[in-house]
Amino acid sequence: MSERIRVLLVDDNRDILWSIKDSLQDLAGEDFDFSTARNSAEAMEILAAAHESRQDFTFVFSDLEMDWDGEGLDFCQKLRGLDWASGISFFLVTGARLDEEWRGWGILTPDKVIKKGLGVPEKILQKIRDK
Repeated sequence: MSERIRVLLVDDNRDILWSIKDSLQDLAGEDFDFSTARNSAEAMEILAAAHESRQDFTFVFSDLEMDWDGEGLDFCQKLRGLDWASGISFFLVTGARLDEEWRGWGILTPDKVIKKGLGVPEKILQKIRDK
């Protein structure tokens, strides 16, 4: 790969966030640039600054339930409303039980949701490589 793939990881649990980031860096190698945010507001600031500097992110993997229930989904909706963010692939990472009624409320298809548990870094890397 000639250009590094920029990935933003968003989770309010610092231990989970750093564990996933460290594992991804070990698995993915130098073709990837992994950044982190602790909530959706911080993530939006990082994404906007990256866009202004013409160093857009390619992927965002966000926890569903952060400071409040559904924050990750609200974040996805806000991001989808921005023209400059149309090229960003968004995925939710969650430990929550997702029933058929939820299923992203039409925003995300089931293939855009990763269940927390064993192998999350590998699942994230696979989603990136599948794109």
